[in-house]
Amino acid sequence: MMSLLMVVALVMTSATIDAQGLDALRTSKQIVTWSDEDVPAYSIQIHASKTPPTDPAFVRSADVIYEYNSTDGFVRYFYGKYDSYADANKNLQAVRNMGFNGAFISNMSKLVNGGASSTAAKKSTGVVTRGNKPITIDPNKEYVVQLGAFRYPLYISYFENAGEVYEYRLNDKIFRYTTKPCKGTEIEELFYKMRKLGYEKAFVIEYETYAPYRID
Repeated sequence: MMSLLMVVALVMTSATIDAQGLDALRTSKQIVTWSDEDVPAYSIQIHASKTPPTDPAFVRSADVIYEYNSTDGFVRYFYGKYDSYADANKNLQAVRNMGFNGAFISNMSKLVNGGASSTAAKKSTGVVTRGNKPITIDPNKEYVVQLGAFRYPLYISYFENAGEVYEYRLNDKIFRYTTKPCKGTEIEELFYKMRKLGYEKAFVIEYETYAPYRID
């Protein structure tokens, strides 16, 4: 998660930004374009238009702005990457104070999925699967939170603060460690709990994907 205390490393005036244009800002990485695989669970949207703006003064003094071409034909611009709505909400007012008065929190999974959930029974949440890609949770399926993957096996006690842990060895010979399976209705809470315990790269995956490879 990007801290607002780190912004404005280099402040550009509107005149300078206008002269450089969007391409120059992309080259300097002040504007970073997201693919579907790059998007976080939540971000703060600051601008949207059918075509990239010719006047990029909206970038103002932000350190990095993210650009995403969504399936509805709009090019959207965002500030920050967040794992949950609550994390994004902590920075929302500060982003508005930067001059982005219309900024709001966006659930990125809805944009990636074309703006609609796949079925009424499924729930879009802030949890992510591998590659930090948002995942739509089916409450009737079982999921696990992957805590780590290693070339060599570890003692289960390494994950003692995570409760009951399962070990797997897939065909790629990598050892993977996850939480005990739980229903989709419980996985979001478990995911955030593991992140707070320090498993910063934890992600959610359907249990059936790993189940055949479990080491008892």
